[in-house]
Amino acid sequence: MKKNGLSTFKKASPMLTAALALFILLAFSLPCSAAVVFTSDFELGTPPELSGAGSRVSVAGFPVAAGLGGYAWQNTSAGNPATPTTISLTGLAAHTWLRVSFDFIAFDSWDGLNQTWGPDYLNLVIGASAAQYSVIHSPASIEDHQVSGPFDNSSIGRTFSDGTSYGGNSGWPDSVWHIVFQIPHAAGTADLNFFASGSGWQGGSDESFGLDNIVVQTDTAAVPEPSAMILLGSGLIGLLWFRKR
Repeated sequence: MKKNGLSTFKKASPMLTAALALFILLAFSLPCSAAVVFTSDFELGTPPELSGAGSRVSVAGFPVAAGLGGYAWQNTSAGNPATPTTISLTGLAAHTWLRVSFDFIAFDSWDGLNQTWGPDYLNLVIGASAAQYSVIHSPASIEDHQVSGPFDNSSIGRTFSDGTSYGGNSGWPDSVWHIVFQIPHAAGTADLNFFASGSGWQGGSDESFGLDNIVVQTDTAAVPEPSAMILLGSGLIGLLWFRKR
């Protein structure tokens, strides 16, 4: 009996090995969740993680359709590049990317790629990274916008524009755009620098940008989800029980 039992186990060993490998593959290939590491809509004030140029301003004049709420952050700094608004994050858990989503408010005479008055760019740079993510938009011809950068063009979309000026320059319409960047990143800290640039950028009351409804997420690819660990644990228990039998 023992001999037959040993023989049966030896014959089953390749099957057990394959089953174990399958359990591990399934457990670690389950979708990983995204963790929110920063969020602000500026309704409760200026978050401590934020520094640099700009100030909290009322955007209550925008209709509800814009989705902005009562307050946003406005950066009017001049220069090329202009002084950034920075969000500093620390103590980030293991991850492989940052997903940054926000509402971008184009105040006043944002010239985009206009060859006469532009270009005006909104940029996002993570720390000292050479990778620069840019949004190009011209409210003078609101339907004619272009996007550049390593992300899906469908990730930018006009959420609101009624041709009305809510900024400091009544001669130019304002608009709100929802932007999403997903950026390769693995460090435990991150400085998100939002700034304007371009040879046509003027800043001040002529043109500025706003940020609202900012959400920063990381993936949890480096740490399996609880459901994955439960699946793996159940598989291992089953295999050990089968081996004991």
